[in-house]
Amino acid sequence: MTQYLPEMKGGAYEGVTIRNVLQMASGVKWDETYTDPKSDRQNCWKRKLALKPLNSVLYDITEKSCSPGSIWNYSTGESFLVGALLERVTGKPLGLIYRRLCGRIGNGKDATWWTESPGGLGLSGSGLGATLRDYARFGSFVLDDGVVDGKRLVPEGWFREAAART
Repeated sequence: MTQYLPEMKGGAYEGVTIRNVLQMASGVKWDETYTDPKSDRQNCWKRKLALKPLNSVLYDITEKSCSPGSIWNYSTGESFLVGALLERVTGKPLGLIYRRLCGRIGNGKDATWWTESPGGLGLSGSGLGATLRDYARFGSFVLDDGVVDGKRLVPEGWFREAAART
């Protein structure tokens, strides 16, 4: 992760692979409790509501709970980091990346995507607004293992691997 997001160097994500983050098995300590006002998830939500960037919360985490790849722990923060990584590598906003993919799978309406703050990164842990029909098309795309009209858009087995608990 730190190769593409060097501002994370020295924090808890040092030595964590992209695969670890995609599988939510980074080993980084994260509390997703929605009902605890002191949880990491609630801290991110408060920053979003205050229109402040989330990266300072996520990039500055220093505590690990276990070694990378050893335990699955659901983390909206890691979903956000995947979006930050995509935006950094492609140089494109997350909403545009999503629209390009969805155009290929046949989605009919433009989706909207919240940003963390004005001019900030796409809020990839939540905030996607699309029609029910387009969500269903995306679900079918996943069920079809990333194949649309006989053409593979995602490497074979990627969805299965990404969803596998470690």
